[in-house]
Amino acid sequence: MPVKFKYSKIVVVFDVCSSSQIMEDLLLSERFDNYELFLGCIKRWLFDQLERDVFKAQPFDLYKFTGDGWVLLFPSATDGTLLVSFMRGLCEAVDGELARHILPYLNTNPPELGVTIGVDKGSLVKLTMRGQDEYVGRPLNIAFRLQNAVKEVTPYGNMALVSKQIFNDYFGSSTYKAEPVNFGLRNINSGRDFSCWRIDFALDNVGQDLPFPRTDGPESKPGQCARSRPR
Repeated sequence: MPVKFKYSKIVVVFDVCSSSQIMEDLLLSERFDNYELFLGCIKRWLFDQLERDVFKAQPFDLYKFTGDGWVLLFPSATDGTLLVSFMRGLCEAVDGELARHILPYLNTNPPELGVTIGVDKGSLVKLTMRGQDEYVGRPLNIAFRLQNAVKEVTPYGNMALVSKQIFNDYFGSSTYKAEPVNFGLRNINSGRDFSCWRIDFALDNVGQDLPFPRTDGPESKPGQCARSRPR
């Protein structure tokens, strides 16, 4: 029988926008290795975050790779400012690595770029199955459904849908544009409206653009690419 443990976690689920179109385009042009390089850079950026002093005391867990994104588990005591800063930094990292390793080699520009993020918080049960740690629980289900629902409420990337609890607990002093939204999530609350907040990491709280830092594309200097930084 697997051993069960219960933990309180913040669940952050993110995916790369238009990943299917990007992969198909790169496959047709025989440049799919660029997508592998891109994902490697994002993974390296995540590991670099774990080496920061602010995360060494309470590190997050790179729980699952989903093929075009990750499921991350943060301690429930994670500082709100740090969590918000991490998500904005993730958007910046993906934006930069797309510009370096993907966009110059595409034949057609995808309609949306960046990442979509879903976030919830609560108790997860950890099971040990065939020697692997697995988590189950409502926060995982909600975070996945919020991430998938981003495209239903906005046509753009670098957006997050966060549960009302997450917004109240962690986004109180956020400088990014935030709007309450309500809609049904499949198999959550019997399909009744679910209260959450949409966060736009490309706009400040009065709707002004917050451009991401840009480099010179694929020929950027060593140290600007997450994968090129020394461990």
